[in-house]
Amino acid sequence: MPLFVPGSSAEEIAVRYRLERVINLSSNESPMGASPKVREAVTAMADRLHRYPHDGAPRLRQVLARQLGVWPEEILVTNGSTEAIQILVDTYAIPGCEAVLPQHSFVAYARACRVAEVAVAYAAMKDHAIDLDAVAAAITPMTRFVFLANPNNPTGTVLDRHKLRDFLRNLRSNVIVVLDEAYREYAGHAVEDGLTLRLHHPRMVLLRTFSKVYGLASLRIGYAVGPPDLIGHKNSMRDPFNTNALAQAAAEAAVLDQEFMHQVVVWNAKARGQLQRMLRSIGLTPVPSRANFVLVPIARPAGPVVEAMARRGVMVGSGTSSGLPEALRISVGLDDENRFAVRMLKEVLEEIKP
Repeated sequence: MPLFVPGSSAEEIAVRYRLERVINLSSNESPMGASPKVREAVTAMADRLHRYPHDGAPRLRQVLARQLGVWPEEILVTNGSTEAIQILVDTYAIPGCEAVLPQHSFVAYARACRVAEVAVAYAAMKDHAIDLDAVAAAITPMTRFVFLANPNNPTGTVLDRHKLRDFLRNLRSNVIVVLDEAYREYAGHAVEDGLTLRLHHPRMVLLRTFSKVYGLASLRIGYAVGPPDLIGHKNSMRDPFNTNALAQAAAEAAVLDQEFMHQVVVWNAKARGQLQRMLRSIGLTPVPSRANFVLVPIARPAGPVVEAMARRGVMVGSGTSSGLPEALRISVGLDDENRFAVRMLKEVLEEIKP
């Protein structure tokens, strides 16, 4: 079972290979950074660093509740989505239960199940997209959890809204569906808002993050939305003060600056299209993506290619940990970053043959 191992930092790569500049296109961060209003909110907290944060992030939950049209009791604020995943599995796992995961998905799902001793069944995918028929076929009487991501990481593909609705309606009511929407904003109208999908299944939990489109990756803050009973039990399992005061203030300011978020989405769509065209120009076939990254099959082991790219000052992701050992996941960067990365990738692929 693959483990979730965060990659090296750009600073570490620069020291390791004695580079003056390193471009990080491996972690799906937003190169647009955070909203100016977020920076103001963080700066305003400087005189309160000696104080503990508000436990449970009540102000942020109120702001989110108004923004999303849900009750605060339906929201759990966590130290990134990975904490929400682990708390959920730890809280609701029972002896002998199972989880169904897409074959190529965020490795933190499998890690959380391993820690909680939950057996994992993988559902085959079709054309790099989640196959809901295969997911349904993998479900047994012992299935407790189903994990889906929309858009999916690392493939960037999205679920058909009609098939997803049918899948949810036909699912046993005691199965907990975890719908990870970390990249939802980038997909726009290509995906259905998970908040409306909750009408089709009573035990659905949505996962969302401030690390991607909102540009708060270093602060580690996200949230879960679900039925009050599920969220209430999860809340009792989290650590006290699980999110810090800077993260709470930044997230609140980010939610209230939707104009900036929409600007990032528009910019990303344009930059993603340009990156895909550049990859095709060097003979590659990127998987159509609705996220802020592109999966690229390369017909040779990803490890040596990732290493050779790092030596040239470009960090890209390997698909190996997600079961795609001959694919790269490349985050959308700034225009000059994308151009340099594709130029270096062309060199590396000419050097490392299939």
